[in-house]
Amino acid sequence: MDKAVTVQSNRACPRCGNFDRKVLSKLKAKSFCEINSTYRKNYSDILGIKPDTEFPIAKCRDCGFIYSSWLPPTKFLRLVYDSVIDEEIGFKEYLSPDWCGHLFSILGKILTESHRRFQYFSKPIKILDYGCGYGVFIRALTAKGYPYKVVGLEKSERALTFMRNTGLAVVSTEEEAEKYGPYQIIILNEVLEHIPDFRTSLNFVNMALDVNGIVWISVPNFSDKEINRYLNLASHANPFPRELNPWEHLNYFSAISLREILYEEGFKPIKEKMNIDLEYQPNLQGIYKFKNALGVIKRLLISYFFRSRPRTHLLLEKREKT
Repeated sequence: MDKAVTVQSNRACPRCGNFDRKVLSKLKAKSFCEINSTYRKNYSDILGIKPDTEFPIAKCRDCGFIYSSWLPPTKFLRLVYDSVIDEEIGFKEYLSPDWCGHLFSILGKILTESHRRFQYFSKPIKILDYGCGYGVFIRALTAKGYPYKVVGLEKSERALTFMRNTGLAVVSTEEEAEKYGPYQIIILNEVLEHIPDFRTSLNFVNMALDVNGIVWISVPNFSDKEINRYLNLASHANPFPRELNPWEHLNYFSAISLREILYEEGFKPIKEKMNIDLEYQPNLQGIYKFKNALGVIKRLLISYFFRSRPRTHLLLEKREKT
């Protein structure tokens, strides 16, 4: 940066627009940079800050939403994503078997609902991957024979260059993406937490979504209990999950706040059918039959009491506004 960064709470609550906030903690840059394996060691030189520079995490006194109350300048964020993050390490991490396996499990749920809704659709199914990164979803969905027309929307110059060099369909603005719509499926996987004005993005998604379309949204889980635990770890100089990062993650959704915000923006969750495998084995005898019966009861109770467990991912459709 040309000048030293001045950090102060200059951001209204992104949920309700209120400026009345309580600062929960001020995280030192080194506390979340040094635990992030993708960050370069000279991050402070690149960004023009000191390792002890503090960045505030606040809670809105009106609606209770938790967020980074300092909004990093555009140039600062661009340096974080395109210079501080080591390109080779970040690329390998994004395409690691664990992360790709996670993405493909998501894709399975999306395609199951897609088949149920669009199996008799006469045109190619249009999909927008909002925040497509290096295009794992797009590559999987553009395989020969699949009835999908997929477009990626990505802001990172690094990821955009990669996508364009590989010939995959990608745009850098909502205006460009709108030209290819309306979409039957829109995916926002680990995206909303990065966007300063996420309501504007959700409004775009609602406008770009077809009447019977579906939306997949996933964010890190930050209930009050979890974020307080992480902030407590940080205050005692203990390692904490790198999802707590006031530069990259500007918004901290709980399962409840996510559902409420999405409802306010014109979406409703799609109820997913639960297929419970109780592992009942009718041919067992003696003590084995007894143990199997206990196991069946245990799994049945778990499925009952935890079937509504808060989640940070939702499959949604448009709702009729009243």
